[in-house]
Amino acid sequence: MKPTLVLLLFAACVSPESSSLDEASTLPPVSHVIVVAMENHDAVQIYGNADAPYINSLLSIGAHATSFVDELPASVPSEPHYIWMEAGTNTFSDHSFTTDFPPTWFSNSTSSSAHLVAQLRAADDSWMSYQEDLNWLTGACPVNDWWWYAAKHDPFVFFRDVSGASPSTSNAYCASHHKPYSSLAADLSSDTLARYVFITPNLCHDMHGALFCPDSNNVRAGDTWLKSQLPSLLTYADTHDAVVFLVWD
Repeated sequence: MKPTLVLLLFAACVSPESSSLDEASTLPPVSHVIVVAMENHDAVQIYGNADAPYINSLLSIGAHATSFVDELPASVPSEPHYIWMEAGTNTFSDHSFTTDFPPTWFSNSTSSSAHLVAQLRAADDSWMSYQEDLNWLTGACPVNDWWWYAAKHDPFVFFRDVSGASPSTSNAYCASHHKPYSSLAADLSSDTLARYVFITPNLCHDMHGALFCPDSNNVRAGDTWLKSQLPSLLTYADTHDAVVFLVWD
């Protein structure tokens, strides 16, 4: 059994020379990369927080970042950070992402193919986005917000080579690479997980918070969700040479 790496990042960008991640160079080749994207909290709000006992229990078994460099100003909202996670920038020749609008609003998308899943597509490699609360739109491209699903937390739909020249729910390629989070358990069980997986909990579970969330303590709500959901991913990682990245924007 090869080791699981749980890498905790708190920001869109991390300064590698000042983080405790040196052991990553000794890991075996990685067959699957699994990203779980959380929201709106920095390390000082999580490390040692009594409302996040599960996350803090992971610090002793996985690498975690200690120094952070956010390339974007503090005033920039979530969406540009998610674009950064996919493309390493939020600024392209035809558009700069500075808002939280869905891709269908005000031409809020880019024709750039300089992003991760475009490279995976060119290499004929597999990827899948699991978004919690997509059950309402299974089989469609989720380019618009719906209740506790927020398009701003799904970076792929902003790239026209994924969601279409005019991003649309009917785009077949986009739809084929999005599943409700509820589908993940079956894919783990059947060992059909893509090589690159991006998971976004809904607004109540990712520490963002929203109207009518059952728990108004966002940190506790996120920690509780992770405690119930992350162990199955870590078990899979242990037996499939996978790495799990738990990240905050």
